[in-house]
Amino acid sequence: MELRVARTFEAIAGIHTAIEDFCAQRAISESATFAVKLVVEELFTNLVKYNRGGGETILLGLERTDDRLIIRLTDHDVDSFDPAQVPPVDVSAPLATRRAGGLGLHLVRSYVDEFDYEYTDRTMRITAIKILEADDV
Repeated sequence: MELRVARTFEAIAGIHTAIEDFCAQRAISESATFAVKLVVEELFTNLVKYNRGGGETILLGLERTDDRLIIRLTDHDVDSFDPAQVPPVDVSAPLATRRAGGLGLHLVRSYVDEFDYEYTDRTMRITAIKILEADDV
């Protein structure tokens, strides 16, 4: 599935519906569907909020191959920012010593098995892969 999504926070409801439909058609469990929705919402929100430049839409791709669910977000005409290089959050550190931000990417990393970033010719592509376990299908 590929879907061009308006670069607005209001688009998130439609994204959730598209993910729910995609997962239901492929017999993916509610818990895995929830994880995919959370991952896509966090990544999409970051693209809308922080990417400099950018067109009117962001491309969302979902693909299932055997035991893998592949999530791709592609943002055109943007500056480079590699979210894969954001250091892990030390969730055991006291709140007073932590810097603001980064928890969304922490959640994304906790729900997916692979996380990759590519940047070429002002085009950013984030790929996240969730390996589906027996209870996810």
